[in-house]
Amino acid sequence: MRELGRILATAFMLTWATCPMVFALENGKLTAKEEVERAMLVKYPLLGQITAMNIGDIMMDSRTITVTRPEATYVFDLDQFFVAADGAAGGALTVYDNHTGEVGEVFVSRVAMVGDNQIDFAVTIADSTGQQATEVGSIVGLTQNRALVTTSVDGFDANLSLVSFAADSSAPDAPVVITTTALTTSDSGSAASFWAWLTCAIGWTACTIVVIATVAFVGATCLAFGWWGCDR
Repeated sequence: MRELGRILATAFMLTWATCPMVFALENGKLTAKEEVERAMLVKYPLLGQITAMNIGDIMMDSRTITVTRPEATYVFDLDQFFVAADGAAGGALTVYDNHTGEVGEVFVSRVAMVGDNQIDFAVTIADSTGQQATEVGSIVGLTQNRALVTTSVDGFDANLSLVSFAADSSAPDAPVVITTTALTTSDSGSAASFWAWLTCAIGWTACTIVVIATVAFVGATCLAFGWWGCDR
């Protein structure tokens, strides 16, 4: 009986001594979970930003949707728009460069919304010479007017770029300016940085063109079809 008493006393003391540690551990887990959830909570989801922003002058007829922007005019072929079984969408558009007059063909093989803050895309672009490049990636909203895009061109290593959706304060009625800045871990003069810039920014494989085409695709199909949960 005396031995049992010592065991019970020891168990009581250990339990009493470890209770604060248990509570601290559980409280730490709860705090960490709250911080993660807070970090993941985006105040300005990407889909809402796209549908609210002025992406350009949009005109529709029975065959096309035309989005006119400062850098280019994007003409969507309504006959080629589709929605896949998994809810992803796609279609074809022609891009007319307003500065050089170059014409490019863009085939959006996949655009999918992941929640309301991430767009997964796969886009094939062909320039006027017939050269093609396929770019896949994701656009994830960070804060208001800022997003992160990951892209891979023709299966090469993924590149990271920061996207800015900046309104022109001097011309409030102008379309939002969409720019991308490649993010690299090397100095700007290094070969690695040059390659990241090259695969991101040359010709019709430009990250900006792909991002604009994807953003315009989401905005235009929201207007035309009420996709992505948008009201027509």
